[in-house]
Parts: sequence; structure tokens; C-alpha cells
Amino acid sequence: MNKTAKDNFRYYKYVFGLFLFLIAQSLSYAQVGKLFSTDADLSSSLINQIYQDDKGFVWIATEDGLNKYDGAKFSVYKQNKNDSTSLKNNYVKSIYQDSSGRLYFGFFNGLQYYDYATEEFHDIPIYVGNNYLYPSHVISILERKTGEILFSTSGQGIVKLERNEDKLVARQIVSTLPEKYFEDLFEDTKGNLWVSSQNLGLYKIDAENQVTAYFINSDVDASISTIAESESEDLYVGSLSKGLFSYDRELDEFSFIEDSQNLPVKSLQISNQNEVMVGTDGKGLWVYDPANNKLRENDFSIANFDFTKTKIHSIIQDKANNFWLGIYQKGVLLVPDRAHNFEYIGYQSVKNNIIGSNSIVSLVKDNEETLWVGTDGDGLYGISTNTRQKSHITANTGQGSASVMSLFQDANNTLWVGTYLQGLAKLNRTKNELDFSTELKDEKGNRVERIYAFAEDDKKDVWIGSLGYGLFKYDITTKSFSNYNRIEKKDGLEDINNKWINCLLFSKTNKLYIGTYDGLSALDLNKNTFLNESGEDHILGNKIIYNLYEDEELNLWIGTSEGLYFKPKNDTITRVYNTSDGLPSNVICAIEPDMENNLWISTNHGIAKFERETKQFKNYYFRDGLQGNEFNKNASFSDKDGKLYFGNTNGITFFQPSEIEATGSNIDLRITEFYLQDEPVKKGMKSGSYSIINKPIIEADTIELAHFDNDFSIEFSSFSFKHQEWITYAYSLNSENWIKLRPGMNTVTFNDLDPGTYNFRVKAKDIDEYTGARSLIIVIHAPWYLSSWAKLAYVFLFMFITYVIIQIIRQRQSTKKKLEAHLQAEEMNEAKLQFLTNISHDLKTPITLIMNPLNKLIKNDSQPERQRLYKIMERNSERMLHLLNQLINARKIDQGKIELKFRKTEIISFIKKIVSLFDDQVESRRIHFEVRHREEELYAYIDPRHFDKIIQNVISNAIKFTPQGGNIEIDIEASENWKKFSIVIKDNGVGIKESDIENIFNRFYRISSKEHRQFEGTGIGLHLTKSIAELHHGTVKAENNKDQPGCKFVITAPLGKDHLDEKDIVLELPTEFTNETKVNLLNSSSEEFEEDATEKNIPTVFIVDDDDEIRNYIAGEFKETYNVHTFPNAKVAFPEVAKNPPDLIISDVMMPEMDGITFTRKIKKNIYINHVPVILLTGKTDKETNIEGLDIGVDAYINKPFNIEILRKTAKNLIKNRTLLKNTYAGNQLQEDKIKKVDIKSGDEALLEKFMQLVNDNTNNPDLNVEMIAGELGISRVHLYRKLKQLTNQSAGELITNIRLKQAATLLVSKRTNIAEVAYAVGFSSTSKFSTKFKDLYGMTPSNYRKKHLEV
Repeated sequence: MNKTAKDNFRYYKYVFGLFLFLIAQSLSYAQVGKLFSTDADLSSSLINQIYQDDKGFVWIATEDGLNKYDGAKFSVYKQNKNDSTSLKNNYVKSIYQDSSGRLYFGFFNGLQYYDYATEEFHDIPIYVGNNYLYPSHVISILERKTGEILFSTSGQGIVKLERNEDKLVARQIVSTLPEKYFEDLFEDTKGNLWVSSQNLGLYKIDAENQVTAYFINSDVDASISTIAESESEDLYVGSLSKGLFSYDRELDEFSFIEDSQNLPVKSLQISNQNEVMVGTDGKGLWVYDPANNKLRENDFSIANFDFTKTKIHSIIQDKANNFWLGIYQKGVLLVPDRAHNFEYIGYQSVKNNIIGSNSIVSLVKDNEETLWVGTDGDGLYGISTNTRQKSHITANTGQGSASVMSLFQDANNTLWVGTYLQGLAKLNRTKNELDFSTELKDEKGNRVERIYAFAEDDKKDVWIGSLGYGLFKYDITTKSFSNYNRIEKKDGLEDINNKWINCLLFSKTNKLYIGTYDGLSALDLNKNTFLNESGEDHILGNKIIYNLYEDEELNLWIGTSEGLYFKPKNDTITRVYNTSDGLPSNVICAIEPDMENNLWISTNHGIAKFERETKQFKNYYFRDGLQGNEFNKNASFSDKDGKLYFGNTNGITFFQPSEIEATGSNIDLRITEFYLQDEPVKKGMKSGSYSIINKPIIEADTIELAHFDNDFSIEFSSFSFKHQEWITYAYSLNSENWIKLRPGMNTVTFNDLDPGTYNFRVKAKDIDEYTGARSLIIVIHAPWYLSSWAKLAYVFLFMFITYVIIQIIRQRQSTKKKLEAHLQAEEMNEAKLQFLTNISHDLKTPITLIMNPLNKLIKNDSQPERQRLYKIMERNSERMLHLLNQLINARKIDQGKIELKFRKTEIISFIKKIVSLFDDQVESRRIHFEVRHREEELYAYIDPRHFDKIIQNVISNAIKFTPQGGNIEIDIEASENWKKFSIVIKDNGVGIKESDIENIFNRFYRISSKEHRQFEGTGIGLHLTKSIAELHHGTVKAENNKDQPGCKFVITAPLGKDHLDEKDIVLELPTEFTNETKVNLLNSSSEEFEEDATEKNIPTVFIVDDDDEIRNYIAGEFKETYNVHTFPNAKVAFPEVAKNPPDLIISDVMMPEMDGITFTRKIKKNIYINHVPVILLTGKTDKETNIEGLDIGVDAYINKPFNIEILRKTAKNLIKNRTLLKNTYAGNQLQEDKIKKVDIKSGDEALLEKFMQLVNDNTNNPDLNVEMIAGELGISRVHLYRKLKQLTNQSAGELITNIRLKQAATLLVSKRTNIAEVAYAVGFSSTSKFSTKFKDLYGMTPSNYRKKHLEV
């Protein structure tokens, strides 16, 4: 043993006793550690190193990823092989930050540094030998005082960082060291470089580059794993195999530290107290104190954590003096700084769990310096001066261990014990048990069970306060108990204010203060009265008094449930202190003074120190070293040395007030993340054209955003690593109003912010008060159209628009005139077209009267000359009809009423058929007409019913303007590339003026030149042609020939059907019944139905038309075959139809008073005449009218001008079909009267029979309706409607009405009752409604019906 060690050994003899005391004291400290593990936080529990950078982040290197902790969350970095800026390898060995703030990471295959602003990792290539790039295993990193940055490697020796063309590289340095496998690098305060070998030995390289070896070929050969130096320049090294050594600079040798030989030292850290924290590989954490040269186990009393077998691979003490322990295979343990010397005894201490786990409710230290601890339900504990359990008295009485609510030692050193439910007791120190008293009884003789308070007066009598039993006194002389709940006075009795006593205090003024559940009372022992000077028996009524303290000035401090009350001597209460004055809580549990005349106040939310001089509170909480914030009432004691004891729910907190120093909050509030679309913002990122930040977000003071990035989140952290969950944040945005977040919540999100500059501020508090605010300016730039330049442009634009508006206003009059003229022209065109359309409908009737007699003449008169004239008349009639149809079609196209139905059509043959229609005109004018085409067949999707009008109109115009002997050519071509076909119709006629080409397709436009005047038309044809072409998704245009006179029309349309909707395509061309085809169909009947020629069987035909000539013409054509009756309108005809139903009705559609549609609807609704067939004649060709007519039951629809033969054949067939149906249902064809009937009723017949019976039985019931009948029949209304419609062609309502009217008709004829009685008898509640319905059915009023039938 060397000299220094011997001297130290002698010194230990003197301090050994003191050391034992310190050890005992240290065992009572308790801290709340926090273990971060892979369960929720870390990427791996295989910890290599922990490091805190200059920004406050704690970095943790593991064998599976790198972790960064900001106090609020962990960020994990791992290798991404697709990202060159990610971690080089998941096995991270070492961490170091140089003086410039650059952070380096060593891996087993290389080296990287970290860019805070971009959060990217960049490789530093390592060159060994002759510039050979090698992935070295970097063990440790060091920056020397000279600024050199060195790296120790495993196999490549020491490498040095260099800058090569703005890039960082590491190069192997030439070393005089005998090997290249190194563990640790360290530079001491003298500038010596220490290098530990992975094999054996430690090397020192001094300023002169001289190398000294240690632990090689010496008394102790060892491999050194870690090196550390204290502020006093003491150097320590640790070995995994040999323990801990200290360096003697004078002797230039290392000394072994006793008791460390069995410690596998893995890591060292010098604490702020200049103690050496020794982390071992499997034997936990040890502490070496250089002052007494002693090594001891750590004094961290971490609840529920055993250090004894842990592997401490890394130790650091952060800026807030918290310890971070990298525990291999466990995780990272955060041991909060023990800033205050609060000591602890209780179950949360691993080594000092000596008083059980029950709540501590009373405390006292006796004359033997034994600390007696009363628990709630676990009896009484005695604690010795060396913090060891001396005794445990349960006082079990069958109801469990006693709850010791109060303790008191009197002047005779008797320890009084007050319990809950077991009464009063004294401690028998000899037997170590409680002697319970049975003599203490209330005025009713009941044993007093709940003792809560004691006090001793100047006569050494003991006063006892109970809960619910009142106040008692134990006379020390007579050894007897007295009840003081009632005092006998000369003038009467005085009762104590409240028997529920919490505390007692004997004052030097010879008063006994009594704290109760209903205020504070005082017993004046001199006057033996409860009344004070004001005659009151208590003060602070309705308040719970928990504890009392009288200071040296005889001022009274009163602890209540509503704060701390101050009552000066001989005065009333003058001051109340509560949370608004700085108290941590208004519930005052205990009050104890210190030696500096300050008050220490325990509450249910921490302990407060009240400095009486400044009247300021300094509060201490769980975070400050208390084992809990919640303390118990009256559980306190102050010993003779001034040490204070407070009992709480977790044990006992005790301390020397002079050692407790107030410290401010260690919150270092920072903004740690800024998120856009859930992505953290980094340097280099842009928002639109703006760079968001140009520095790390933790250092940034301004954020630049484009207008569309106005949704973002901000994350912040207090960097208060202990009790982060208690941190409460508040923020504001361009406001002085602070919005408080929930505790532990450290993120805010903003949405849809308008462009502008925002000042975001955030502040934090751990428990009592907020820190200063941290701010961040967020600039959301306006879009370009709201920028300053844009606003300037808007000003100029406004001026320009104003100028334009002025010009417009000046020109408004002329423009208005032009507009009025244009509107007038449009109105004239519309009026003209409407007029022509209307007159077209009107002209169809006279054309009918022209064409039908003309056809009859052509058929019957064969004289050649007249036949020639007839043909001229026929051709011009058809031309007139064609013009009328063009007008009507043009009107329909303008109104969008034409819907095309496209079918696949062979275009070439289609056009040739149309051309053949003009053969007569071509031959008569000797025109050379040629149709040319390359393809034999060309298919396209067109509507043949309308596309032919395009070809006909253009060919007609070409023939019209081509001279005698001229040429007309039609070229048909298909372009597969353009997916369209074209039809070019070319003539060599007079041509068109260039100024007229653009207008010829306008409606009513006619060329007014002399050459065209003889061919002048209506101006409708080409307009109709263009409209139909556009409906085919095609075009039509005109242009003059370049090589010859005349012009050509080019018609184009698409090929295929991709441009069409499926609903517009038909597979087959629907059959069209022109007048001619209808005649042929009628004439092709296989058998003519011949009517019986007898007068008796001649069918009756009603002809209804408002036009006299057409009515008389049809009548003249039909009178030879039918019995004809004519009517000028439907209103006149309907009553006659109802009275004498004809065999057929022929009616016009457009008539005054009642049109043909309404007329037909009334007929079809009447059950007596709905079998009569109806033929409607109309000049209207729109499908809506046709559909409406067919819907109501029209039997035939014939358009004007009609062919009289078609009308005749249609009428004949309808009458014939009705006769056949009549014979069939009458049984005439099968002679059904001779067939024997089998009487079987079908379901439908049974339903109908039940329906008729219900109606007949309820004819006079005005409430009879469809719902009632459906309910009686047991079927739904809809089903009943369908069945009756199927069986009777009537709805249920119509059938009910008709049955009633039929019964009414019978009553009108058979009974002499008035019409109102008949109406009521058949269920009508209104005679007017009855008359209307009756007339609709019978064609006459009820009175006329009765008159007619009575006459008969």
C-alpha cells in the first residue's frame, strides 16, 4: 500500500462514525426514477452511450437504432437503404458534439455527422494507409483543446478529422503507439491525451508527444474501459477486470481504490458533488467519494427498481443535474435531480420500507429520540435514530390493527396515544404495548372511542379532544378525568360549541384553543368560560379547523379547509391566505415553525414555506423531492434540532429547513417541430416559392409559408425531463388571451388561417407558475393576386376599367339602338317562323281537300291531257306539303323537340336511292348527274328519317341553280384517319357571292341578286340542312368552285358510334307508315270484310270537326257506306254519343271549347261508350300529342293531309274488329247458348262478386271508399286497383261511382222522388256533384233523363 493510501486509512478511523451516520441518512432519501424501455419508447434496450447536446436533446445510441428525446417524445432514427441521408447503420456505438455544435456518430462500419436543420446524416469517409477508404469501427470521439477531432477505431488506430474541399474526411494518423485497437480517448486538463487499449494497457501522450504506458508489464495488467476527470483534476480509470483506479500526477502512477476489486467497471461520470459515479457490468451503480476515499453502493432509492445486478454502460448528468443511466438490456433510467434535501421513510423506498404502506396520521419524537409513527390501520411504529424500526405495536383488538390518530408526550414523558374506535391509551415502554383506558367516558357513561387531540396546560394537566364526544381533562394530581363539555356557572350553564374536535392548543395566555368542525372555540382557564370578550363562544363558524399554531408574539395561526387565518394577539382575524396569495392549496393540514421564524405548512397539494418577513410563499412538490403531494391533518412534528416531520399518504417526509433552498423552474421551453401536412418542416423545404426555414426549427424565429399552406401543427417541449406529464402549456396567436392545454399535451393545430403575419407564443408551467413565453413568427404570404404589386395593378386596372366604362356609357345609346334593332329582327324572325308554322298546320286541311279529290280524279279519269294536268297539280301539292313540313321541322329543331335515332346505314346505297327521286327533273333538264365513290360500301350511324333531308335539300338546290345540260357530281369519301366521311355535291351553276356564303345557312336568308331571283325560296331549307347536320355531330359548308363556275356543298359526319349515347342507337330501322305504305297495307288484306247491305246493319259514324269543308268532305265520302252524323265540335257531340253510341267516331284534334284529346278521354272513361273506336285527325306531328292520344285509348291517329282511302280502310277495319269482338263475347260464333255451362267461379269472379255485394250493401253510405272495401276484402288498395282495372277496365273509385249512378238511374225512372233524395239514397252528399257525374255517364242531366224515360 502506498503512502497516500496509508494516510487515508488513518483518516478513516476518525471519520468512520460520521460515515455511518451519513450512510444512515442517505438511506432515507427517495427519488422517483423513470425507466424508458422498448415497451413504449426506445428502439432497443441494448444501450451503448447516452449524450446530451448543446440544444438540450438527449441522444441514446443503441445496437438497433438511434434515439433522440426532447422531454416530450422520442424520435427514432434507423437506416433506410434507399435514403443516403439516413443512418449509416442501426448499430450506433458512440456520440460526440464538437465546440462548433456539430454532432458526430460512430458506427461499427463508419462515421457520420448530423445536420440539425435538415435532420439528415452525412457520411464522413475514413481513409487509412495510402488513401484507402475503409469502413472502420469507430469506438470513441474526442475534440482536443487545439480543436483537433480524433476518433479511436478498432483496428485502424486513431483517425483525425480534416476538411477536404468543403467536405469532411477522416484520415489515419501516424502514431507511435504499439497497437491499433483502441477503446477510449480522453484529454485531461493538462493537455495529455489518454488512449485505452482494447487489449491491455493505457497510453498517455503528453504535449511533447511522448508516450507513457500503464497497466502493461506492471504489477497490475489491465484493459481500461473508461476514463474520467474531476473538477479538482483528479483522474480516474475503470477496468472490467480490475476495478477502479485513481491517478497520482506527482508519482505518475495509478492507485487501486479499495473495495473495487470485484467491480467490473464499465462507465464513469463525475457528479456535480465531485463524486465519481461508477457504472459496472452486472453489479449495478456505485459511488466513490474522494473526500473520505470510500466506495459505496449508490444512494438512489428508486421505488421498485433494484440496482444490484444491473449493467450500467453509460452515465451522464444533464444540464438540470438529472442522472441518465444506460442500463444494458433494460433501457434508460432517468434519476431526477435531488435538488432539495427532503428525506423519506416509507414503502416507496427500497431500503427504508420500515413503517408499512398505510397512511401516516400522527408523529411525535420522545425524550429517548425515538420517532413514534401513528398509522391509519397499522398501529404504532417506533423508529430509532439510525432509521431502523425499533418497534411495531399493532394493538390488535379483533377489529384489526389500531388507527393511531394522535400522539403526545407530556412533561412526565408519558406518551399518550389517541386511537380511532379504541379510545385513549398510554405507551407501556417496558412491555412495548399500549395500555388502554376504560375510565374516559362521556356524560352518558359511554366510553370515548375517538381521540384526535392532546394539549398540556401549565399545571401539567392533559387536555383530551375527541371526535364527537367533546373535551376532557386528565388531572395529573388526582389521576382522574373530567368532562368539560358543560361548565357550571353561577348564572347558569355553558356548553361547548361543537364536540367534534380536530385539534387543541394551550396558549401562553392560559387559554385552551379548541379547533372543531364548526369553527374555533377558546376555554379561558382563568375565568373558566367559553365566552370571549365579545360574548361569543366561537369564531369562524361553519369552517373546519384542522390545526393551530401560536408564535412567540402570541399571534394565532389557524389552519382551515379554506386557507390560513391570522389572528393577532388580543385582536380579531385580520388576514386570510389562500391559493391566490401563493398557497399550493387551501386545505391546511399542519403548521410547524423553523428556527428562522418561518412557517412550514403542509397541505393536500404540497408543502409551503411562509416567510413571515416578506409574507411570500415558496412551494415544494413531488417534483422537488417530496414523496407525494398529499399530506395528512395534524401529522407533523418539530424536534429539538429544528428538523421537521410531516406524514402523508406514502410515508414520512422530513428535512432540516435550513438545507432546503428554493429553486426556480428548470423548464427550458423550445419549439421542437413544425408540421405541414403531417410532415416535419426542415431546412431546404419550400412552401410554394418560399423557403420555410433556413435553420433548425428549435432555433428558428420565423416561418415563411405560401397561402395554400395555412394548415399546420406546432409541437413544443419544456425539456424538463422529470415529470413531463405535469407540464401544462398555454398558447396565444396574435392575442393576449392565452388558451390552456391539457397537462401533458404539447401540440397545437391551426387550420385555414388567412394570409398575414402571426405571432405564436407558448408558455409552460410545471405546477405553480408559467415561464416566460417563447414566440415564433409565422408569415403566411398572400397569393400573388393579393400581393402589393397585384394591388397596385388593381388600382391601374380599376382606372382602366373606369375609362372603359365611361367609353361604354358614351357608346351605350348607339349600342342600344343596334341591340333594339337586332332584338326586333329576332322577334320578327320568331314571329315569322311562328306565323309560318301556324299557317302550315292550317294549310294541311285545304291541302287534304285538294290532294284527296285530285287522287280520285287521277284514279278515275284516264284522259291523257287531263292526266298531265293532274300530275302537275299533284307535284305542286306535294311540293307545298314538303315546304310545310320543312317549316314545322325547322321549328321543332329550334325548340329541341327532335330526337334522332341512329342506326347503322349503308351510305352509298342510301344516297343513290335519294338521287333516284330526282330522275325526272334531271332528265327533263338534261343534266349530267354522277355519283362517284371509291368504296363499294360505306357504313355510318345516321338517322335515315332526317339525314335524307340534308341530301334532298342540297340536290334540290343544285338542280335548281344548274342550267340546262349542266353537270352535278356527288363524291363520297371516307377518312379512317379522321374517323369521318364526307359527301361533296358539286354543280356548275351560277355559284354564290363570297359575301353571301357565310349567311346562306341563316334562317330566312335569301340571296337577292338578279341571277338568283328566279330561284328565290323561303330561306328555310339550308337552315334546316345545317341544323340536321349538326344534330348528326357533323358539318355542312358551301364554297365556290375554283376551276369552274358554280359551287359545291361539303357535308361531313363521323364514322362509328363512339360519339353517340347508347340510348340514341337502334338496331333496326322502325317501320314508317307513310300515307302510301298505309294504303298498300290496307289494300293487301287477304280478305275483305263485307258489310250486310241491309239498312238495318249499316254502321253509324260520327264525324266531329270545326272545319265545315273537311267535315262535309269526309261525310260525303262515307255516306254511301255508313250512316253518317256530323257535329261542329266535341262539346256538342259528346251528349249525343252518350245517348246513342255510334259504331265509330272520327274527330279533329284542334277544336274550340273541347279538343279531340279531351273528347276521347271522356268517352274512354264512360263504361257505356268506352268500346266505341275513335280516329283522331291532326295537323300536329309532334310525338307528345301522339303519345298523349295513344295513352288515353285513341284507336287510330292519322296526320293531315291524309289519304281518304287510308281513312276509309282504317274506319272499316276498326268497325269490323269491334263486330268480331262483340260476336265473340256474345257467343254467336261458338253458339254458346247451346253449350251446357259448368258453374265454377274463379278467384277473380269471387273477388268481383264480393266487391259488388259490398257496394250494393253500402250504396247509401257517403263514407264508402276504396280503403274501406280493401279492408273488408283483406287485400291492399293497390292490388284491388290492379284487379278491378284488369276485370272491368275501371278503377275501384270509378266502378263504385258508376254502380251508384246506375242505381240512381233506376230510382229516377221507377220512383217519384226528387233528385236530391235520389242523390242521398245512392251515397252522394252533394247534388251538384251528383248531377255532374250523372251527366258525364248518361250525356244528360238527371231531370232530362227522367223526363225522357217517363215519356217512353
